[in-house]
Formats: sequence, structure tokens, C-alpha cells
Amino acid sequence: MITTGKNTEKLGLDRRRIILRLSILLLLTALFCLVAGLVISGALYRVEASVYAALTQIMTPWLTSAMLIITSGGSTLVIVVVAAALLLIPPTRLSYGISVALASIGGILAMFALIELIARERPSELWLQAASGYSFPSGHTTACTVVMVTIFLVFIRQQRSAKARALVLAVCVVVALLVGISRIYLGVHYTGDVLGGLILGTFVALLVDTILRVSGAARISK
Repeated sequence: MITTGKNTEKLGLDRRRIILRLSILLLLTALFCLVAGLVISGALYRVEASVYAALTQIMTPWLTSAMLIITSGGSTLVIVVVAAALLLIPPTRLSYGISVALASIGGILAMFALIELIARERPSELWLQAASGYSFPSGHTTACTVVMVTIFLVFIRQQRSAKARALVLAVCVVVALLVGISRIYLGVHYTGDVLGGLILGTFVALLVDTILRVSGAARISK
């Protein structure tokens, strides 16, 4: 049941905040369409080539090993393990577990649908990791961003400390960006793919969190 009035305010989603979230979702949609259009038209290729060329200049064996570890943060296995752990641990089951699980499922479904729809071929440069399928948007980046943004959204609902919020935001942003950069470094994605994944992951996480809170499901975690 959709909550209204006082109950909605307790969830932090009064009419003003709902409108703000919808506005952000529309902005994210426009940004994703813009990036997708630039990718399809090839307008980003020179920038993407320059970014990859810059990363090749700093390639070292130890950095490649680090990137292989970092990129696993967006793998399906890691996402499933994280979601399962949050669902199985009683203190996080209703707060983080349900939100992360639903957002992850939504992100993966949206990502696969868009990958098949846009059908962008992967880079032809040297791959430092095995990869298959199409390229846009980056699946690892999308999945990692969905989890990071969802964790942040749940955290700020429970934590009022500005310093704690800023710290968690910084950690979530850095983790998502590092996974995205690792995909470019390893040669399996273009910069545009990563940008698309960051935008799509943020969109899905915010959409799922908004639906859960407006529907009253988030009240359970209070």
C-alpha cells in the first residue's frame, strides 16, 4: 500500500522529494540516451581511443594484476555473493538485502536488454581478460554501480551523520569508478561503455529504491 502524509514523511519521501527523484531519473535517462547516441554514431571514438592509449602508457604487470582483482568487483559471482550475504545476515536482511537483491536483478535485466539492442562490438585492441558478448553498456560497471548506489541510498536513510554519509559516498563512488576504469584498462570496454554503465546503474538503483520507499516496503527496515 502506498503511504501518504505522515508515514511518507517518515520514509523521507514527501511530495517534494518524490518530484526531485523523478527529475533526477529523467536527467539520467537523457544522459544515457545522449551517451548511447554518441556511441552509436561513433562520435566518442577518438576520445575513447585517447583514453585507452593513455592507460597503455601506465601498464605494468603489478597494475594489471590489481586491475584484474578490481574488475572482479563487478562480476556476476561477486554481485550474487554480496546480495546473498546481505539477505542471509539478519541485521541487513530487511534493510540492505532486499534492496540490493532487487536492484541487482533489475540492473542485470536492463543491461542485457540494452546490450542486445545496441549491439556494439567490443574493442579490437589487446584484451588482458577474456570477455564475450557485446560492449555497451559495460555489465561489470552497471552491476557494481547498482550495488554501490543502493548501499549508499539505504545508508543515508539510517545514518544522519554528515561525515559518515560523505565517507560512504566517497567509498561507493571510488569503487564504481575503479571497476569502470579497470574494464577500459583491460581492453574489454570503451570509455562510452563505462559511462553508460555508470548512468544505467545509478538509474536502476534510484528507481528501485524510490519504488520500494513509495510503496511502503522500506518501512520494514525502520
